[in-house]
Parts: sequence; C-alpha cells; structure tokens
Amino acid sequence: MLKRGFLYAGIALYVASFMLSLPYPNNMNTYASVTALTVPLKTTDGLYMEGIFSILCLIASIVCFTKCVTQLKSAAVIIPIVVYLVLPSVAIPMYQAYFAKGMYALSYEQEEAACQLTALNEQQLQLYCELPVQNYSDELVNVAVEFVGNDDVTEQLNAQAPYAIEVPAKLDGRIVIDELLVNDTEQVRYVQTATNFAIRFVENDKKRTM
Repeated sequence: MLKRGFLYAGIALYVASFMLSLPYPNNMNTYASVTALTVPLKTTDGLYMEGIFSILCLIASIVCFTKCVTQLKSAAVIIPIVVYLVLPSVAIPMYQAYFAKGMYALSYEQEEAACQLTALNEQQLQLYCELPVQNYSDELVNVAVEFVGNDDVTEQLNAQAPYAIEVPAKLDGRIVIDELLVNDTEQVRYVQTATNFAIRFVENDKKRTM
C-alpha cells in the first residue's frame, strides 16, 4: 500500500515537472544563463522559478520511484531522466500537428537561420533573412516576426519590425524576409551577417518567443 502511494505521488510530481519544463509555447532557453537538464534555472531577468520547481519536482518524483522498487533502483533514476529529456521532442510536434492553431502550430530551427544586412548607400539597407520554419497545421498562418536580442545587430534587424510573413499549410522549409530599411546609423557600412538567433512570432496581441 505504501509503495502504491509513492508510485502515485511520483507520477503526479513527474507530470508536473514535465509540464513546467516544456519549452512551449515560449522557449525560455532563449533567455537562459543557467540550465539543468536543458531546463532554464536563471534568465536575464533573474531566477526562473518554473524551471527551479520543475527540477525539484523531478528529483522528488525520482525519490518516490526509487521507494517503489527493491531492485534495479538505478533504472528508477535513469529511465525518468531519459524520458524527461526525450519526450518534449515527441510531445510538442504531436500536439502541434493535431491541436495547435495559428502561430502555435509553428516550429523554428534557430541553428539554421541566417540574416544579412547590406548597406546599399548612406540612407538604405537591404535586409535578407532565411528562417527555417515548419507549419504543422493544415492552414495558412499569417504572423509577424521580431528578432530577439539586445546587441547592435539585432537592433538593426528590428529597424522596421515586426515583419509580416505567410507560412503555407504543412510547410517544412524556409521563409524569406526581404526588406528595404532606412540606414539611420553608421553601424552598417558594408555587410553584416547574423546566424543562430532567436525570434518572436506576433499574432494580433499575442507573442511567442522561439
């Protein structure tokens, strides 16, 4: 009876930990300065309490699981951690494919993104970006895009943000942003490039950081 209680408690704590750690709809790792098991514990704004509670719930759930078994206690530790790390990459796309709508059905591969700012003259810049985006839904998604960051390049990229884009249904490819910007600073004189950057989707009055 006692073991059954530990099992139920472990499952409840594990589910709570998993839900708190999901990088969806917003990926807080974008702002993370300290992480554990890919969960942000500290961001640029300070301690991230959801991430801290997630890890504490995970530890408590593993303690409960180890109380349920008399042998192979190491498996009661290793298996929950492995599932904890792997399951989001399966659960999030499944949710997006069957339930999500609008910008919540979109995923973004930050590592493959690239932008280039070209100074055409003293007054004009050409912004060209390729953003790898996947639309899991059966509908066209109209959203706008902002770039996330506090550096000078991000400030230039956001000169006329947000940029409106259309993501066709079931697209798994690249969305192009090709805009003519006003060169109101001297920071870009020739060509500047940016890669591996975070973005923010904007849909009506809602925002989602990727």
